[in-house]
Amino acid sequence: MDNKKKYIITYIIHIIVTIISAGIIALGIKIFVSPNRFLSTGVTGVAIIIGRLYDNIFSPATSLETTITSILYFVFNVPVIILSIKKLSKKFTILSILSILSTSLFLVVIPDNINELLGLSVENGNITFLDAALFVGLMNGAANALLFIVGSSAGGTDILSMYYSVTKQVSIGRLAVMFNGVIIVAGMFVDKQGGAIPKAFYTLVYLVISSLVIDLFYVRNKRNIVYVTTSKGKEISDVINRKYIRGVTKISAVGAFTGEPRDLLYCACNTFEVNGIIREVKNIDEHAFISVVPANKVIGNFINKDLR
Repeated sequence: MDNKKKYIITYIIHIIVTIISAGIIALGIKIFVSPNRFLSTGVTGVAIIIGRLYDNIFSPATSLETTITSILYFVFNVPVIILSIKKLSKKFTILSILSILSTSLFLVVIPDNINELLGLSVENGNITFLDAALFVGLMNGAANALLFIVGSSAGGTDILSMYYSVTKQVSIGRLAVMFNGVIIVAGMFVDKQGGAIPKAFYTLVYLVISSLVIDLFYVRNKRNIVYVTTSKGKEISDVINRKYIRGVTKISAVGAFTGEPRDLLYCACNTFEVNGIIREVKNIDEHAFISVVPANKVIGNFINKDLR
């Protein structure tokens, strides 16, 4: 299979994963967030707050919260999409737009009583509020991690988090917590049905679970230092420079036991590149000694490939 066909197949898979992940996010909102009046986060949280304010003020016969959420979710994402177009990759932007459109559509199509149809209603005693918070946290975290892995996002604060993670090398999950804290507090003041503080607690539970799941599975924004002791330093350095576009520092060393000269190579890379680099090293020198050390930050001319 040539590279062009492989690229097309990979792109199609990424599109499918993006749509499925958007469906999971929408299901989490419909099944757990809206029915239990959790104080959601991000752009979705702002949209839900406005939807609830509308219901509180105008008291329509049928709640319009999720309908308003689906519309505003798309509208509020326009500015961050513009940021993505200017600062992030073309593929990331296209897939993020697809994710946003898919989520908005799913929020309209999925029935409001889906939680009752699936037997996941807190009111009917099928589950507890804590169960709901844990489930939606796992769903939201897994869906967002999948989106990031295929080079997409759920829009809103996820795009902002991606932007700062690749420019400032900060954890995406922790950034999401900071962005969403203000939204949670604001949401507490619009819930007229009572229990705003407990709902804020359950929202915090699902937010933390979601962030932990994202950071557990999404490793692209994490850095490592690879050390290689080898007798074929030039060949290995050339391969890393050419295939991974990573700089390599070569230090002349001497084996303490054998007294033979060796090259000590030092290379900073993303976590997802480590296994590939190790394979290349072993292909060239099967006797090379390799160690990998996590790096909290890499400062200097480090290429953030999400921006290319």
